[in-house]
Amino acid sequence: WLAGELEANLALGVVYEELSETEAAIECYERRLSLASDNQLTLEKDTAYQNLTTVYMRQAEVQETSGQSDAAIASYNKCLSAAERSGDNAISARANYRIGVAGLGRGGLTPFGRGDAKAQGHK
Repeated sequence: WLAGELEANLALGVVYEELSETEAAIECYERRLSLASDNQLTLEKDTAYQNLTTVYMRQAEVQETSGQSDAAIASYNKCLSAAERSGDNAISARANYRIGVAGLGRGGLTPFGRGDAKAQGHK
């Protein structure tokens, strides 16, 4: 039954992604990850993390585009965590970059940190 459950969660997640049902896709991939973790299935865990990385990145991009900076940052952080666990350094770097860009877009950060750059000795 385990193999069928893993495959079903993967297939449903893909279908939900195609339908732009991001939350449902995330639930399927998280269920797959949980099953794989509980049963110490390394390859299945890696696949689940890769799927989560993709769907969290897509979710964050949609949130960022629609002006939901805080939600986007939260999704980019989830993407970053999944990417690090799957060993995907390129996506980890991209998520880190997007977290910074989204933070700047919120207006709470400057390229030099929080607050006014001039007050911090930068010209």
